[in-house]
Amino acid sequence: MARLLLLIIGIPLLIAVLALILVPMLVDEQRVLRLAQDAIKEQTGATLEVNGDVSFSLFPTIAVTLGDAVVTLPEESEPTASADTLAIGVQLMPLLSRQVEVGGILIEGFYARLKQVAPVDPTQLPDTSAMTEAQRETYETARQDAAAEAAAQQLQILAAPLALSIDELTVSDSTIEMVPPEGDATRVLIERIHITDVNTAGRPLTLDARLGVDPGDAQQVLDLLVQGKLIADADTRTITLENLAVSLSGVGEDPVELQLNGNADLAELVADLQLTFAAGDSRGDGSLRYAAVESPQIAAVLRMNLLNEALLALAGPDAAAAAQSEATDEESTGDEPLPLEAIRALSTRFDLTVDKAVYEGYQVDNLRLKGRAVDGVAQIGSMTGDLFGGKLDLRATVNATGDTAKFNTKGAIEGVDIAALLQAAEVEANVTGTATMDWQLNSQGATSNQLVKALTGPANLTTDGVVLEDVGIEKMMCEAVALVNQDAMTETLPESSTLRDLSARVVMRDGSAVLDPLNIDANAARLRGDGRLDLLSQDFRATFAAQNTPELAELDPACEVNERYTDIEWPVACDGNLEGDPEEWCGVDTQKIIEELAKNEAKRKIGKEAGRLLDKLFKD
Repeated sequence: MARLLLLIIGIPLLIAVLALILVPMLVDEQRVLRLAQDAIKEQTGATLEVNGDVSFSLFPTIAVTLGDAVVTLPEESEPTASADTLAIGVQLMPLLSRQVEVGGILIEGFYARLKQVAPVDPTQLPDTSAMTEAQRETYETARQDAAAEAAAQQLQILAAPLALSIDELTVSDSTIEMVPPEGDATRVLIERIHITDVNTAGRPLTLDARLGVDPGDAQQVLDLLVQGKLIADADTRTITLENLAVSLSGVGEDPVELQLNGNADLAELVADLQLTFAAGDSRGDGSLRYAAVESPQIAAVLRMNLLNEALLALAGPDAAAAAQSEATDEESTGDEPLPLEAIRALSTRFDLTVDKAVYEGYQVDNLRLKGRAVDGVAQIGSMTGDLFGGKLDLRATVNATGDTAKFNTKGAIEGVDIAALLQAAEVEANVTGTATMDWQLNSQGATSNQLVKALTGPANLTTDGVVLEDVGIEKMMCEAVALVNQDAMTETLPESSTLRDLSARVVMRDGSAVLDPLNIDANAARLRGDGRLDLLSQDFRATFAAQNTPELAELDPACEVNERYTDIEWPVACDGNLEGDPEEWCGVDTQKIIEELAKNEAKRKIGKEAGRLLDKLFKD
């Protein structure tokens, strides 16, 4: 890009100088153009073709206008850039004193196709984990030195156009196409760029621009308005932003408004910015540090009142397009590839504080998130917040350096409102109360489903004050006892169950949550068993051995447990889907109870008969 900028400004400037020398000698315009083309080819290797008109004027300024100009860089087989109109005006009198003062530059219908360099592949980097601390520091220093040298070369290329003093620069109706190594190209659509008093002497220059960004794979153009002042200082090689206002629209219903202050060190390729932003009801402020060392590195400290999908636009056109697509797509495949390339491209540290974060029905208050991403490894060092009335505390790591992502997480949620959590997850199970869970999980895969299926590790669940709506455990047990007693119930028992305890040891394996043991204590019954929940389909199955308590008989006389039943464990089976009808989930296997009673009764009779025979034998 720097070389291209130099050529765009330098080409007409060189022609203007040649025109000053040769036109008074009655050398025609085409000859001046051919001499300029030869000079550009010799000095840069680039090829200039002008298929339109060429015009010169000498007074009061030297003006050069090129029509339909095409530039091809030496390493390219196809044209790199073109312009319908390329015009430059140079002050005559300063030029006679070997000083270049540009009155104005006009570029219309400019087009450039720029190929982006592929990011560093983390899989090709040495394994720093096997290095000593000293070796790691030496390696990182060498990497940064090499990147700094490459950056210095870019600066040298930029030095020439930056050294110019330009009264006015105007670019209109132009397009710059950014072509990544893979995927769709992103286009920057320039409706206008207008800059006055372009200089490197430390004087403020005014910027007014209207741009569009077309992500390529999205059918929506992001509209950018930029206004403000910049100060460029050649001596210190810095650029300072003063209240630079940026308005981004086309992402959601509300535009994103940014105001930037700060400076950029062109020698070190580091920028430090202070920002405030607003998008709809969201407000925030913070700081950004950008360093172009080998690959862009970003350190961010942000504070905001509300974080939602609309703010993903701040991450760039790709993130904005993805957010828009996700928000409008009614159908989902259910199995999405993981963004491995995006994770590998990240190089950032972040410290985020949010009053309220909302995403797809989930809400976290007082969110504090700290983490980093470098060389294909993204880490959440700490994530805390208030989640559905409880507390969230977790840590996680995603390693995307291989063909599949390796994932691990450890954390806990405490005192979470179960009903609110299930509602956010779009599960219609009518359960109230609070839950506490801790976990330590691992997984790997290249898609979301693969990640779920490969999930392994333990978790522990405890609850408090749980009420199961439409699942009447006491009613179910009482009906079973009454059936076995061959008695009729006289009371109407509640369709819900209030639990004194619901707890489970959970082990993730083979795409399922295996609950073993699973303990449920209702007021008049106790259930001990195990179960399995398919994490993808949400199908579940559980079996229990239930024991009735004396409190069961207090609910209805028909529920009184006969002494013959005291040693019997009542089998309860549950199966269904979390999106199904809870009333159909569970039932008592009364037939099995009757069979068990018959066996016990036979044993009792045999025992009684044996006792009678023994008594008779001894009496005789």
